[in-house]
Amino acid sequence: MEHDFASSPVPAEIALWTGYAFGAVGVGCTLLLVFLRRRARTLSKKRTTITGSLEPLLFQATENTPSSPEAGHSEQAAESDLYPELAKLKDPFAVLETWNYLHESLDGEATAGLNRFAKQIGIPDIAHSMLSSLMIDRKLLAINTLGNLGDREGYEAVAPLIDDRDPIVSYWSWRALVRIDVERALSETLVKIEERTDWSPVFVAEILQRIDSDMLSEPLCRLVSDAYDRGLEERQMSRLISYLTFAHIFDSADVITRIFTETDQKEVLIACLRLLPDFEPALRPRVREMMRDHRWEVRLQAISTLSRFHEPDDLPLLVEALDDQEWWVRYRAAGTILDLPEFADNGIEPLVNRLPSNFARDMLRQVAAERSLICFKPKPQTLSR
Repeated sequence: MEHDFASSPVPAEIALWTGYAFGAVGVGCTLLLVFLRRRARTLSKKRTTITGSLEPLLFQATENTPSSPEAGHSEQAAESDLYPELAKLKDPFAVLETWNYLHESLDGEATAGLNRFAKQIGIPDIAHSMLSSLMIDRKLLAINTLGNLGDREGYEAVAPLIDDRDPIVSYWSWRALVRIDVERALSETLVKIEERTDWSPVFVAEILQRIDSDMLSEPLCRLVSDAYDRGLEERQMSRLISYLTFAHIFDSADVITRIFTETDQKEVLIACLRLLPDFEPALRPRVREMMRDHRWEVRLQAISTLSRFHEPDDLPLLVEALDDQEWWVRYRAAGTILDLPEFADNGIEPLVNRLPSNFARDMLRQVAAERSLICFKPKPQTLSR
């Protein structure tokens, strides 16, 4: 006789213990959820308390500007009496977070007062200890703190992190180095904007625009020229060229002109066309050649560049572009035609009647209708992707 496994007590026992196990897991998850919610609420209250205790002292520190060593010593003695509650602050993350928030909201002597305050309560030591943290938020906060403090010791501590595999850590490290010593950072680390292909060009531009152009212009132009000579990859080369918008035009003009006349790479050409100096009329014939390039993106940017010149002699090329196969090229050509002075006064109907196709006429009328709307505002683009 065959044994009936389903009727034996073993499956029932397995089902029973499985039910107990799932029930225990459910209860455990519920208890864990309650614990985490209570812990988050407790931490939130704790940080609110710390912020409330720390902010008045930070604001007071921004007003402390000792003018002599004697005044500095007397204020330090007074401050030691004013800050006894800081010993009770057991959350260094919240302390650094509050200090950094206020530091980046101020400028000038006020930040110098915050830096003096930070050294008195041991913030530099806390930041140095947090640099080796495995938690990314703590490491970034430590890097930012050392950048705001501006100490030479901080530069040496942060510099190795610029080669970190994590692009966020490396970028924030470079940002901190520029804040600590901009001249040294430009000399030693500017090449990183070429090497680190994982850095967002928007983030890099955010740093470069904060640097004095007199200091940035020459090394940046030299870097772009050398990178082109080394045959840098097309996408990264176009990014480097787009950063030249932060250099002096008379420094970058020669570099842009040389690259524009020699290269045939699509993205590099587009980057050069965006920054092509208006005072170089000898380059305009090559720009007009780009109007017939086989790549529609290049044709599109060539039209945008011609729109800066406002020359009536370009009208035949622009009219020809109204019949382009690519919609965006036709659209940009129509907008450039409408920007010519002669059509601002006389309207477009005489030209519309002379256009060879309904395709071109419809596009020109569409753009003219859009231009009549108050909300229509063309937005220029400088940075490469």
